[in-house]
Amino acid sequence: MKMDRILKLLLLWIFGVSTTVGQKDEMLYESPLYVINVSGITKVAIHRSRVFVLVPSQEVPLLEMSWLPHVQHVAKLRKTPVNASVRRCQGLVRPVDLQTDPYGRLWLLDAGDAKCAPKLVVYDILYHRLVENARHSFDLGLQVEHLTIDPGATRGVTLAYVAGGDKILVYSYYQDRHWNVKTVLNETITGIALNPGDAEHRTTLLVLVNHLTVYQIFTSRLLEGSAGVIEAGELMGPSLAGLTSDGRGGVFYMLSRDFVAVRWNSRLPLQAENQEILLQSDRVLFNVTSFVTDSNRNIWGVVNNGTDQMTWCAKLTFTSY
Repeated sequence: MKMDRILKLLLLWIFGVSTTVGQKDEMLYESPLYVINVSGITKVAIHRSRVFVLVPSQEVPLLEMSWLPHVQHVAKLRKTPVNASVRRCQGLVRPVDLQTDPYGRLWLLDAGDAKCAPKLVVYDILYHRLVENARHSFDLGLQVEHLTIDPGATRGVTLAYVAGGDKILVYSYYQDRHWNVKTVLNETITGIALNPGDAEHRTTLLVLVNHLTVYQIFTSRLLEGSAGVIEAGELMGPSLAGLTSDGRGGVFYMLSRDFVAVRWNSRLPLQAENQEILLQSDRVLFNVTSFVTDSNRNIWGVVNNGTDQMTWCAKLTFTSY
């Protein structure tokens, strides 16, 4: 098994790298990191010039700041009104994921607890308020951990995909209802990402199980309540940060044990020759917890420094694909 993994890495270096690791590492330091003066951040979402961060360990778990990635600075944190609620279960109990959409909305997935059901919360970024149908609850005790948004052609047809355990749910913003998707997956889902299609490829939901195996589900089938699952293959190693898509066929993940950020061209099979190492650095990428996409569809790794009181976002893409 170890030799097989080493062989995969060697193949990736042969087929996928155009510059050396040292050059990539130096390039990243020339583009300043976006530093946040708080530790414990697990997820980050960006909408234009604003960035939202989840800090589950804090009393106020959702914070906001300005997004100025080209300025070397320490961000100033602001509380967001969505934290506050008269009733406990209507507020954020245990937020686990968040994402923005092109229509200026922030989507939050709250896992709840023994007394409060898990829910989706939708926040209007421009007007600093909850939107209509702002809270949608799931069944009490349901395990939810991962969220990705399909914005659709208009804001009214937006869909949210939620996963946890071995289950996938779809929430329709227009209908304000959700339904379970029947799949043959009987393994733990550790990440999901929407992979938009093009003229030759259908839009798929990518599902990562056990940090290693990737499955594809056509989103058109998800609307029917049942879905055929296609196994895309295995990553070259476990990705504890899950995976993400840049919306142009690039799918990104971390080889967590090797501090390596990888891009897979998902229009091609999940094989070493169709992947590219973006950066390897035990100094910069030693604890990537998740990914975030900025308004220009650049991918950043969210690095949680467990020893110092800071988190940073490390830019992983420097050219347009």
